[in-house]
Amino acid sequence: MAGGAGAALLQAAWGTCFTRHDPKFALACTPTAAIVTGTTLAVISTELSAFVLIVMPVASLCLLALETTREFATLHPRIQAACQEEEPQNQTQPTHGEPTMRLIFSAAAFAFLVRIFDAMPVTGNDPFAPLGGSATFSLVVVGVLFIAIVGILRKKHFDILLVYRLSLPLMAFGLTVVALFYDQHAAVSIARVCIGYELFDLLSWVLFSGIAQRKGQSAYRAFGMGIGCTFAGMAGGYAVGQFAIAPSLQNGSIETAGVAIIATTFLAITAFLVLPESALGMLLQKKAKDDTPPPRSPMRLLLRKPVMP
Repeated sequence: MAGGAGAALLQAAWGTCFTRHDPKFALACTPTAAIVTGTTLAVISTELSAFVLIVMPVASLCLLALETTREFATLHPRIQAACQEEEPQNQTQPTHGEPTMRLIFSAAAFAFLVRIFDAMPVTGNDPFAPLGGSATFSLVVVGVLFIAIVGILRKKHFDILLVYRLSLPLMAFGLTVVALFYDQHAAVSIARVCIGYELFDLLSWVLFSGIAQRKGQSAYRAFGMGIGCTFAGMAGGYAVGQFAIAPSLQNGSIETAGVAIIATTFLAITAFLVLPESALGMLLQKKAKDDTPPPRSPMRLLLRKPVMP
């Protein structure tokens, strides 16, 4: 629990760094982090696992401190003071609250669905066991796929909604495979569900960064609510899967196909009614000219607002 709370705080703090950069920064960092995390978990031995679980958060905290120090060390003290005076006034007027809450609810719902199947027992041979399991394997695959998508479309206008269009069919396809072939291919079925979800998870980081940049919201508020609800969905999914569904599957009171069908229905309702592409499009729209401007960067303050001696 303490490790999860610390990870959430680190992620929220990193989210504020994302909002101070171009969106391409988030597009590069999120899949890279997934690859590094998945690869480390896959290759680390049992004897060193506790050591890595200590080193990785500490390394993340050091990198965060270095990034923050590097950003603010180059600023003139008076510009920093002016920036601090300007930001609180602009951050009190968030816009497009309904699509933002839809995104947060969907992040929690998708996390809940996927972690239910993570907690279910895997029967037979697991081909992903040498790679750390299905969830770890999906992190690396999705990280590479995300980078490949961005790289292929780097010369054109990158439509981030393409990732959403890929993630939903992959999750739905994985749930369909769970319903039909879970007994024979449990690990492969769960891996496909996890790959679709991890695509959405990386997309949500980019979207939360865009919300904080374009909509005038506090980065801590946007990432804090998103990460908190996602973690709550994960915890709920693990609890339901381990303490309710897994025992019922073992005693035969329910069937895997029934669980997968219910999950697919819930996925479709969330995707088409709660978070359709139109809602994501509203989150990605730039603010109108008469809207409250986003928090000014120090460079804008330097160029547009003279600093009195």
